[in-house]
Amino acid sequence: MTAGFDLTGAVLSVTWRSVGTHQVLAVFADRAAWYWAMASLGERSDLIGSFRADVSADEWPAIEELAGQVKGLGSDRVGDELGLALTAGPSAAWVAFGSDRAGAITSTVVPLVERALTGPVAAARFGTRVVTAPTGQQVAGFTFASIGRQPVLLRIDADTFALVSAGGDWEALPAPRMGLVDAAGGLLDGLYQTARINPGDLGACTIVLSDTAAGPPRRGALHGSLTLAGPWPAASSPVEAFEVSSRAVGLDPP
Repeated sequence: MTAGFDLTGAVLSVTWRSVGTHQVLAVFADRAAWYWAMASLGERSDLIGSFRADVSADEWPAIEELAGQVKGLGSDRVGDELGLALTAGPSAAWVAFGSDRAGAITSTVVPLVERALTGPVAAARFGTRVVTAPTGQQVAGFTFASIGRQPVLLRIDADTFALVSAGGDWEALPAPRMGLVDAAGGLLDGLYQTARINPGDLGACTIVLSDTAAGPPRRGALHGSLTLAGPWPAASSPVEAFEVSSRAVGLDPP
């Protein structure tokens, strides 16, 4: 019921299944709540990675109660219906968005998500900047700022760099000539080998824009893959696809 990693060891897991969203929360017997953000909408669309919080003694009974209900919820998903995928050990369930049950589940787990977001473990914030070079050409810069206490490990799909104009026009960009570099100009890569961005560091790459751009960009976007931190040995860490976007800064829209 999750996208590519085994969570049967979790007391409870919840995966959000909606357009443009891939997020998972899993709570384990040691009362650790892990949250993984691979794709989000709205103000958190620039955030990817692994986050952790502790479940309090007051919160634990509600988690156990919800986990005990999973087996009886049913797992029938209708077509491409949007909703929540749940697991509790080997049991799995599906709950459609808009139902009272989905609302009750959300009210139980969202406080854990919000608190986990304040404890990034291996995570990055994506940024987009468009500037005019001394040559007169416009250049788009794409950055990943490592915000966790562990390095963030990621790879970028070179064919997915894009800018979106204020009018909603999507402009696919050519691949950058080289991968991510750090502040000192050292190659981190991310195109041909996994980039390792240490806590507090920034990885960046640039692309020269053509003269036929659709207009001043409003957002930048790209796809890639991300190594997830979690309650497993580092050598066994799963790798999941991610999507990020962020508001383009540096040029004022018309």
